[in-house]
Amino acid sequence: MSDGDVQGLVIDAGSFRTRAGFAGDDAPRSVFRTVIGSRSVGDEAIQNNEPLVNPLQNSSVTNWDALEKLYRHAFYHELKVATEEHPILLAESPFTSDADREKTVQMMFENFNAPALNIVPDAVLAVYASNRTTGLVIDVGYEYARVVPVIEGRCVAEARAQVELGDLSFAISNVAQNFDESVQATLYSNIILSGANPDPGLADQLHNAIVNVAPESASVNIVEPAHPEYSVWLGGTIVAAADSQGIWVSKQQYDEDGARVLNGKYYA
Repeated sequence: MSDGDVQGLVIDAGSFRTRAGFAGDDAPRSVFRTVIGSRSVGDEAIQNNEPLVNPLQNSSVTNWDALEKLYRHAFYHELKVATEEHPILLAESPFTSDADREKTVQMMFENFNAPALNIVPDAVLAVYASNRTTGLVIDVGYEYARVVPVIEGRCVAEARAQVELGDLSFAISNVAQNFDESVQATLYSNIILSGANPDPGLADQLHNAIVNVAPESASVNIVEPAHPEYSVWLGGTIVAAADSQGIWVSKQQYDEDGARVLNGKYYA
């Protein structure tokens, strides 16, 4: 697909906050709470004390109608765009099921008339935002953390882990042990913090804890982005702004291959 001067739309809908903007920008145009009220969406719904629905919980879609309302709000109210005129890139959890991804693909092409689409695991986008293609992503949430190895732009699904924050250093060690020594060395030297709730002192605490459980030969290096809460979205803008037709799945490909067209694209 040739988009000319048309910017891609980049949406990172997390379970707590949603970030929306345009490919190539250096910050999202809009950041709002991932909740749907009875009359409004996001922070406004909270301020109005409306009954709230969270469409995303623990890496799964819990309410598809609410999720579609969330995307409508992002596209039409926040970004004020015609979705049929822009390719759309969505971030997803590395724990997303094929069924949820397929339903999202169907929604984007059939309900929003997207001309082209890409759905990329948030861990892959966090790695790209750090100018890397390989790394061990630590996504720190409010209740738990996810440890996801990314090798050459693909999540290694069998080695991913979701743990409580207190178990993080041991989870990192366990995940790394799935790989041979050379890959382990690369992962330990490219540990990337991401997410909405990284404690200011987490990088130092984590470094000290990992050194105690990592092999003696490992050179532990933790990459702490200036704005870790935006790193996934920024990685999305890098992908969506790339001058490559291969990153997009077109409506024609969807018509030919169905909603499964993006399954496995970013997973090893």
